[in-house]
Amino acid sequence: MAQSYYRVDPKIIAIYRLLEEDENDSGKLAGLLVVVGATVVGNIVPVYFESCAIVDVTLKEFDDIISGQESLPNDWCIGERIERGG
Repeated sequence: MAQSYYRVDPKIIAIYRLLEEDENDSGKLAGLLVVVGATVVGNIVPVYFESCAIVDVTLKEFDDIISGQESLPNDWCIGERIERGG
């Protein structure tokens, strides 16, 4: 799904896995965090597509999440970055 997003929107800066903590603390995939160069600044709210949550954020919002000034919904955390593929 992430690669499809990369192909459709060239303004995407990065895509990260969104993880929800589980009892084993290994993290279960909750969705995708999409850092977009051109999106509306606002509340950080997931949009659900099938069983996957998609959260679009600006670069500033992403920086605020990393620095702890903003938080992700549902106590999700940021997982690994998904690199743009061919």
